[in-house]
Amino acid sequence: MKAKNKSKAKHRKILGRDPTSQLYRAIIRYVESKKGSILVIGGVQIEQWPGAGEFKYVVGVRCMGRKPCFPKGKTGEQS
Repeated sequence: MKAKNKSKAKHRKILGRDPTSQLYRAIIRYVESKKGSILVIGGVQIEQWPGAGEFKYVVGVRCMGRKPCFPKGKTGEQS
């Protein structure tokens, strides 16, 4: 019996059209474009760090999988 061909994009089919699903899809595309992978994604959190200012905050998403790779000297972060 032949094994079924598993598509890489299979996990995207379960995501809907709501803003949270759009965020998850964007994160998946970003991580995969940097040679990483996401097995499980979820848990969006908003943080405001002490001393960061009233209108500055961080959006975080918990992921499990292989971390993205960045060229030496670059962290992927933008100022």
